[in-house]
Amino acid sequence: MRKSEIVFGSVILGVGVLLLLGALFHIDVWSLICPAGLIVIGVLLIYRTQKAPDSGNVKIRFVGDMRLTGNWHVQAEETWG
Repeated sequence: MRKSEIVFGSVILGVGVLLLLGALFHIDVWSLICPAGLIVIGVLLIYRTQKAPDSGNVKIRFVGDMRLTGNWHVQAEETWG
């Protein structure tokens, strides 16, 4: 089993538990999930940037930021979608 499958399954399970507890105890869970989600995304971006090799050539681009024209050169890059 890949690490990403474990993380994704854990997130889905955690959100399900929070929603169930929110329904049982009449808590507005969405006011907790949205800020927590942004914090998790920020921590992951920082962590993944620190894990990058020390080659000095680190680029983080999202799919919408890519403009590929002409001849493409194969490079060791990571693209987030």
